[in-house]
Amino acid sequence: GCLVALVFCAPEAAVLVFTIVLLIQALIFGDGGITALGTNVLNMGIIGGCVGLYTFKGLKNTIGKYPAVGVAAWLATVIAAAAAAVELAIAGTFPLTLGIYSMVLYHMFIGIIEAVLTVIVIMALEKYRPDLLMWNKQTQGGK
Repeated sequence: GCLVALVFCAPEAAVLVFTIVLLIQALIFGDGGITALGTNVLNMGIIGGCVGLYTFKGLKNTIGKYPAVGVAAWLATVIAAAAAAVELAIAGTFPLTLGIYSMVLYHMFIGIIEAVLTVIVIMALEKYRPDLLMWNKQTQGGK
């Protein structure tokens, strides 16, 4: 969610992309399922996209563009996982503390990979296709 939101400078883009991807996964590959589509879109698209984009916007002038991208991607992954743990606890799947501990700890490591990959993709886009990054268009267009 974070990468899409950063490229388009809009969390709505992450929601749209994740809805399509998760729908394809559910219908074609049987992964995730239709009944979990709403919570998956909420966690990865809405929460991941918003946390990622707004963390980046809040940090980029303080710690620099690429470190902010990394922190944003990492935090988006961890917060989305924490939200999933809360949702699963509400559904009665397992206790909240166990869910938070398990999901957040595991996703802290996954978030490192997500952060590195997101920074690499953003750096490559900035170098080879800066026209695809909406923040460059907003700067050039005076918006």
